[in-house]
Order: sequence, then C-alpha cells, then structure tokens
Amino acid sequence: MFNFNSWTSPQTATSWRGIGPNKPFGLILTTLFVTIITLIVTIILNITSANESGNDYGEGTGWIVMTPGPAATLLWTISCIFICRYGKFTPSIALGTYLVIALGIIAEGVVSILLYDWHEIAWLPGVFMLILGIDCIVFCGYAIAALRRQDKPKDIALDYS
Repeated sequence: MFNFNSWTSPQTATSWRGIGPNKPFGLILTTLFVTIITLIVTIILNITSANESGNDYGEGTGWIVMTPGPAATLLWTISCIFICRYGKFTPSIALGTYLVIALGIIAEGVVSILLYDWHEIAWLPGVFMLILGIDCIVFCGYAIAALRRQDKPKDIALDYS
C-alpha cells in the first residue's frame, strides 16, 4: 500500500529481510501514531478531569503518573525513525527496547486505571496506555520473527565428510 523504500536504509532493510525490508518503518509509524493519540488523550484528561480537586491524591499526580511513559515512548519512536532511515535499526534493538517500553507502559496503564474511581473519566488514559503496550508487544513479535528468519551461520567443518 505505502512504499517506504526511501525511508528505510539498506542496512535496516537487510536486517529485517526475513519479514519484509520495509516492515520496521511501518511498525515505527504505527507506534508513533498510537503514542501521539495516547499522549493527546493523557494531556486533555489531565487538564480537565484528572487534576480536579476531588479526584486527585495531590497536586499534579495525574501528570506525574500518566505522562512519563507516553512521552518517553514518543521520544524513542522519533529517534527510531532516524535510526531506521540513516542507520541500522536491527530486530534485536527493536525487541530489547520495545519490550522494556511495553512492560513499563502496561504497568503505568494499570496504575493509572487503578488510581482513579470508575465513575470519573480520569482512568481513560490508562486504557490508551494498555493499547500502546499491546502495540509495542506486536512490534516485539515482528522483531522475534525477523530474528528467527535471519540466515544462520553454517558449520563448514561438518560439510567435509
């Protein structure tokens, strides 16, 4: 559908060739899109309902609990765009970083959901954080598939029999 050839460096395309050379940039764009939506919902609800006087454990608790994960994910995903374009964005880098991000975002989402009452809307960013965590886990799944399909070195010593 979309041609990402110009946005994927040859080194990145080579390391992801098992599942498609342009797959990492599409996955990065998906994660960027979900991260931006999560951050927008988090900011809007922190401005409106999460920091109301009756719905807060202290001044700025919603900002402190809900903002760091999506903000860090946004910064890392933007840097991944440049790594994918100009460097070598390998499946092992994607697996390691997005697995850590997914676990952190899911934990932050669960805490954000449990922190507020259900009759208030302030828990909603936690749901978007869980969706972002699932997106990062899907990214990890593609990275695992790319790692498993890479060429394995052959033992030449066994071929001389």
